[in-house]
Amino acid sequence: MRIKRRWVATGLGLAALACSMGVIVPMALQQHTPVPGEIVVDIAGIRPEGVEWDAARQRFIIGSLADGTLRAVSPEGVTSTLIDDPQINVSVGLEIDAASNRLLVTSSEATAFFNPFGRGGAGLAAYDLDSMERLFVVDLGGLSSEGRHFANDVAVDAEGNAYVTDSFSPILYRVTPQGEASIFLRDPALGAGFLGLNGIAFHPDGFLLVANSGTRSLLRVPLDAPEQVQPVTTDVTVGIDGMALAEDGTLYIVNNAGEQSIDALVSDDGWTSARRVGRALTQDGATTLTVRDGQPWYINAYLMNFLARQYQIVPADVQASRG
Repeated sequence: MRIKRRWVATGLGLAALACSMGVIVPMALQQHTPVPGEIVVDIAGIRPEGVEWDAARQRFIIGSLADGTLRAVSPEGVTSTLIDDPQINVSVGLEIDAASNRLLVTSSEATAFFNPFGRGGAGLAAYDLDSMERLFVVDLGGLSSEGRHFANDVAVDAEGNAYVTDSFSPILYRVTPQGEASIFLRDPALGAGFLGLNGIAFHPDGFLLVANSGTRSLLRVPLDAPEQVQPVTTDVTVGIDGMALAEDGTLYIVNNAGEQSIDALVSDDGWTSARRVGRALTQDGATTLTVRDGQPWYINAYLMNFLARQYQIVPADVQASRG
């Protein structure tokens, strides 16, 4: 992995990054109407693409596409630095492995979004949630000598294996609890021009749900037969960024197909198909989400707005739109 470097992107670079993520916001200062219960992160310019709820410690954890730093945010909005690791260039996807008391973080190079000649980067780091000591960091992009790489999101299975999406190459990586990395699946279904794979979630029935932003599809990948990857039939168009699977089996997604919303999807056939049962509109700044006490909370990262001085972690009231 590369040593972290603080970077300042041009407006064009930020536009490329935001548009590729499916986030559409004006280059002017973001206009935000406060939402009841939202938590304000009052740190300018960090672009926190990832968010995770740490239930054991009653706090949110956010990343940063500007400096890679991992920060804790209390329900009252008090922010503190958790991890400032020189091995993390920018932090993207976050996942708490509660069974192993670990925080998993994908590391990438955001500059790759506006440098078509760069290879980018893809890595995964793991930290102990009590001490915040690094357990390992692995270079995923080095597993494939061809193509460009951007490690986007991460999910963990019941055995502690982590699975990482690559947005620039049609690859899913697997990293064992000991930090041994391999290519889990390489398949054309995972690619899509400029931006492919995005969010990912592990289902306890033994498969992964993976978003392909470029093809606006949701994929089902069996852990015991990943080559049998297949699209999930949905009753609405899905342009998914982040996703989170709740304990009741509901999949919450940030949906950028049309007016941005947080959608609740359920399945009656083991995720061969899915239907939308709830929806809550955002204000077009959301990237990823997490589940806190059964409710989805999304983060407004304002990826295209390098002038943003505040960000919000927002509860999504999808129940109001059920039916």
